[in-house]
Amino acid sequence: MPILIIIILGVVLVGGLGVVKVMKGKKHGKPEKKPVELTLWKMEEFTVNLADSDEPHYLKINMVAEIEGKKEEAAKGGHGGESEASPVDIKASDIVISVLSAKYFEELLTEKGKDKLKSDLIKNLNKSVPGVKVTNVYFTSFAMQ
Repeated sequence: MPILIIIILGVVLVGGLGVVKVMKGKKHGKPEKKPVELTLWKMEEFTVNLADSDEPHYLKINMVAEIEGKKEEAAKGGHGGESEASPVDIKASDIVISVLSAKYFEELLTEKGKDKLKSDLIKNLNKSVPGVKVTNVYFTSFAMQ
């Protein structure tokens, strides 16, 4: 008889541990994380004077920002037609121009300088354009003179 009780207790204990393990694996009660949707936001072409004072230099650049979600959602209904820029586009363009025009010709000659420019653009866009989360910036053309 005592052996039967020990066997029953063992089966109940093993079964209980199995249920606990399955419940932990499913993270019961917590919603599963959905993958983040990323959208490419092609921005206008920018041509700016660089910050150099000794000799004038300019930068002409085309870029695409990678953002979480959709840009139209960030515009909150302010998205205009084909020829009309949204408030998000206007604010973002102003930020980009400010960041670009604060750079010096020499610092943008190196790969490290271009990487720093990307980092500065991401940081400033995320800080200053509400509703938009920029995750990366890609340069599609980059010319300085």
